[in-house]
Amino acid sequence: MLHILPASKNPLKYISSGHLLSNDGFLHPRRNLDTHVLLLGLKGTMYITQGKTQWQLKPNTYIVLFAGMEHYGYKPSEGELSYLWCHFQTKQRNPKFLHTDEVINLINNTSNENRDNMLLDTYILSEFGELSDHARVELCYHQLLDIAREKPYSHFISDYALSLLVLEISNQYFCFATSNAIERNKSKQRITEIIEWLRTHHVEDCSLQNLAERFHYHPTYLSAAFAKNTGLTLVRYVKKLRIDTAKDLLLKTDDTVAQIALASGFSDDKTFMKAFKE
Repeated sequence: MLHILPASKNPLKYISSGHLLSNDGFLHPRRNLDTHVLLLGLKGTMYITQGKTQWQLKPNTYIVLFAGMEHYGYKPSEGELSYLWCHFQTKQRNPKFLHTDEVINLINNTSNENRDNMLLDTYILSEFGELSDHARVELCYHQLLDIAREKPYSHFISDYALSLLVLEISNQYFCFATSNAIERNKSKQRITEIIEWLRTHHVEDCSLQNLAERFHYHPTYLSAAFAKNTGLTLVRYVKKLRIDTAKDLLLKTDDTVAQIALASGFSDDKTFMKAFKE
């Protein structure tokens, strides 16, 4: 997914806005514009392609169609369709596109001390997003529509109303990304605790079920989280620890293979020899 992060010290340039309503079968025309377009889904589903990616605009979601990129409907809508739209420009006409992992890394690497000088002075315009508080965004959108219809004495009023709308969307994206980062860090810390426990208890019962009960995880979640954080399945990780222990005992003791197998956590010497061969 693509993102642009124009500087928020400058207001966005409002061009036009409106509310699309369709009873059935709406298909977005094929276009390539010199303006960005912000779409906010209210009812039904609009099917639209940008570049080579297909998106679905639904309630509680938004889409940004970027200037200079072709977009078109790939499938007619079914039933009632309703969404708000706004054409606008940024001061930077040829912004650099960032991928999701780059934006997430920027967010994660921005410390509390320098956040004011980095991310919070940009808009975060994502190609697609889900809203945690749709009502706040819709309120800002309708305020923009009302201001634009009234023909205010200064066009800057529409520019700043639009900028507030996009900053609200940016803030929700930022909060979502940071909360996810916090959860990921918590998960990583818990996996680290499990790894430390395994280093000293790998000769005991290290089954997935036992570890899940001990550390209060669902077995399926623990299995996926462990593999994601270590790059190894739990079974393979425990086997590696046991083999390393067995190697050390083989070098430093005169114990039999059967004794070493049991001391390393294997059920018998045959299981150990098979694992050692692997």
